[in-house]
Amino acid sequence: MNLLHRCKYKPIVFCFFVALILEVFAFNYKFWLYGSSENASFPTFSFEDGMQVEYGKSYVVPGHLTLISEDIDAYVKSIHLNVSDCNDAGWESKERQCILHITTSIMDEGHAQFYDFVQIVASPLVPETMYLPVETFGKVNKIKLTIADDLDEIVFDSIEVNSGIPFRLRIMRLLLVFGVLLALQAVLFSDYYSLDSMDFDSRKSFLIVSAFVIGLIILTLSIQNQTRDWGSSYNYSNLAKAFVNGNFFVAENTDDILANMENPYDFRNRETLGAKAVWDTAYYGDKYYIYFGVIPALILHLPYYLISGNDMTNMTATSILDVLLILASFFLVNELRKKLNKNIPLRLFLLLSTTFTLSSGLILIIKRASIYYVAIGTGLMFIMFGLTLWMNSVNDGTSCSSEIPKGDGSCLKVAGNSFQRHLLLKGILGSLCMALAVGCRPQFAMASFLGLVIYWDLIRNAYLRKKGSLIKLVILILPYVPVAAGLMYYNYARFGSPFDFGANYNLTGYDMVHMGIHPARIPIGLWYYLFNLPHIHFEFPFMYSSSLIIRYQGFIVSEPVIGGAIMMAPITWLCIADFRRKNSFNYPENVFADKALWFRRLCYIIVLIVVSVDTLMCGVLVRYQLDYRIYLIISAVIMAMSILAKDYNDKETYNKQARHVACLCVVTLIMCILTIFCQYENPDYTYPEINPVLFCRMKMFFGG
Repeated sequence: MNLLHRCKYKPIVFCFFVALILEVFAFNYKFWLYGSSENASFPTFSFEDGMQVEYGKSYVVPGHLTLISEDIDAYVKSIHLNVSDCNDAGWESKERQCILHITTSIMDEGHAQFYDFVQIVASPLVPETMYLPVETFGKVNKIKLTIADDLDEIVFDSIEVNSGIPFRLRIMRLLLVFGVLLALQAVLFSDYYSLDSMDFDSRKSFLIVSAFVIGLIILTLSIQNQTRDWGSSYNYSNLAKAFVNGNFFVAENTDDILANMENPYDFRNRETLGAKAVWDTAYYGDKYYIYFGVIPALILHLPYYLISGNDMTNMTATSILDVLLILASFFLVNELRKKLNKNIPLRLFLLLSTTFTLSSGLILIIKRASIYYVAIGTGLMFIMFGLTLWMNSVNDGTSCSSEIPKGDGSCLKVAGNSFQRHLLLKGILGSLCMALAVGCRPQFAMASFLGLVIYWDLIRNAYLRKKGSLIKLVILILPYVPVAAGLMYYNYARFGSPFDFGANYNLTGYDMVHMGIHPARIPIGLWYYLFNLPHIHFEFPFMYSSSLIIRYQGFIVSEPVIGGAIMMAPITWLCIADFRRKNSFNYPENVFADKALWFRRLCYIIVLIVVSVDTLMCGVLVRYQLDYRIYLIISAVIMAMSILAKDYNDKETYNKQARHVACLCVVTLIMCILTIFCQYENPDYTYPEINPVLFCRMKMFFGG
């Protein structure tokens, strides 16, 4: 025992022991509950018409099939439905098609009539799913199995009662749990104070971060590949073709009923009159337009079409964005590290960067490849690169000349050495990125106001008419001019107004033109976008969506929702300190740290504005969390780095604070993983269009 206590491998041994216990008892709990094969039997099953089921024979299932056995008279713990083959010509691949939705009904000592269990999703390609556990009221008299699928062929090999659910030791699952436990041990119990900072061995840190980023990219693309290409009736590829043909519209209306309607945006009236409208497109002047931001079409789809002659799919576009968002996130967090806390350990940097990357928006984008996420994801990517370039263009005061006081934080020069010109160029590129973000989604215009904090010293000097400051400020604003002019012309050419992006002309399930602005919707949006509690369950997929429960006497657009952003990203709870202490972290020796508090406060204001606008203009939809999540997460990362910088000279306090930050990061990442599994958009993993067999495999991987 004493030897084990002194052994440096004790944490590894302990983690493996816990992983083994979980594998044997937790993941195989069904074996311990229903593993007995006592009184196993093969009762006779018949169809509803009384015809007996012949094993090995092929049957057609026209949407519904019922199997009944009336000669059970035994205690039943499990049913094994052995199916050797099932086919549906409507499926796109054999590996995704073999799926069964099974409902078990029982007649026992406590029930003279059949009562139903919850429908389950099973697949012969995942044999573990074909074992159905049963909990009854005493002896079972009759069993009814209902298969609610449309199959061209299904072959039953046998149906066994009390077969026992087998024990399955999954080595990959055991190793994965072991690795996760080791990672948690390393993250939550590290002596962060004694760990080297990233700058201690910059080359080694660069290699580690690069390898980590590559691994994260591979993992992200693997998850993205499990989704399917989705979009509105017209996509950015149609817009790219329209540009090539010299048009801004993607199609002309050919339906006389729609053209003659007094209000073509009235969804119910369109259906009543039988008007043929193109769903989810802007209809104006008898033409159809893409109302999503134009920039993704210009930088992604149009070049792809001109080079290859083919349409860029949403899957390809989102995959490109996945990579760029991961890179942009790590660059941004690293820039914050250099401005706020250069001593942060590499381990904590990777944890904060990963948390920022996933929770700021990527986790929602990889759920679905559609035009909605291409538009918002592109804007989000531009904001991250823009903020990185802006922050990088502001010197921390160590390289300022005598012309501007040291510590001014605005060492951008039109004239001077190449280093200062290089900083100015970064600022210009940052402004260009922030302007392009508006062309992806107008809500992202709010991000540009963060420049007021970043360049506050420059703005103040320009106001005081200090030498060169006004010129530098004008140069930084200049990139907005051509982008704004292009967007205004694009809007005017389509809808007759430079400020009309066309979203209100959308042919969707409600009339956005006359929906109106009703402030009573705002509290609903604030709650569901920020504070709504996630619906957590102990069975896979663990987190479930929910509907809005409100008594609002009006119309508000809504889709199934998950938890609010603050509840889904516990890392944001660090920001509570901003509402407890005034000027919590203020460092005269660090220019950006002086501005960090105001940066966070401005982020909070932007969140409130964006959430209110989204709720008023449309309603409550999960994807709109992408409009404001970044402001919450970046505030939390800034707070984390500020806390750890403040307490760096106190080992005990530093380790305590670092572990608190690490714990919140881990919980946030867990919520991100649950979001991947959560089915809040239709179709989800259990629908034929996605990959229901994958759903079954994941379900069994987590113990069923």
